[in-house]
Amino acid sequence: MKIDEFKLKGKTIEIHQDDLAESPRNWDNLGTMAFFHRRYNVGDELEFYSPEELSDFLADEDPIALAVRGYDHGGLTISAGNSLGLFRYPYNDSWDSGLLGYIYVTKERVRRDYGWKNLTKERIAKIESYLRSEVDIYDLYLQGRVYGYIATCDSCGEEDSCWGFYGEEWKENGVYEHTDYYCSCLERQYNQLVDIRE
Repeated sequence: MKIDEFKLKGKTIEIHQDDLAESPRNWDNLGTMAFFHRRYNVGDELEFYSPEELSDFLADEDPIALAVRGYDHGGLTISAGNSLGLFRYPYNDSWDSGLLGYIYVTKERVRRDYGWKNLTKERIAKIESYLRSEVDIYDLYLQGRVYGYIATCDSCGEEDSCWGFYGEEWKENGVYEHTDYYCSCLERQYNQLVDIRE
């Protein structure tokens, strides 16, 4: 389904919803999402069989963790709180929202992956921001806010396409950068111009 169209450097860019988007949880993520929901199978595959078992693990391991709140009303949207479980309270409906689970990473993994001996407050805050970003990207996926483009050259009609852009900020999410290419006719025109100058 086409949701936007604009002109960019001699091309017409159509933005379409990506109905076959890959879950960002298939990527190489820093955090593990441990969620429990009675209707949705969300987050990562878990070794925990209950929220209580997860709580025991978090208490024993003392990882860097953020509480994740879900809002379930005709679809699921999620938001990360802080390490104390406090939220930026994004949902004004306490009936359909609540604690979904946690995103966490062990301090041992952080030390190993980043080569840090000491975990200062600043370093922990940086890791928490990475975890929050993972939640934000996964939220876009859960809401179906993943897109692709079809770029058509206005001169020759040559097409290019790419999919898997998260969110509607075309300049920030990579759409502008990826559509900035030379099609065959524009490349020929450029080469002819270079030949004339030489």
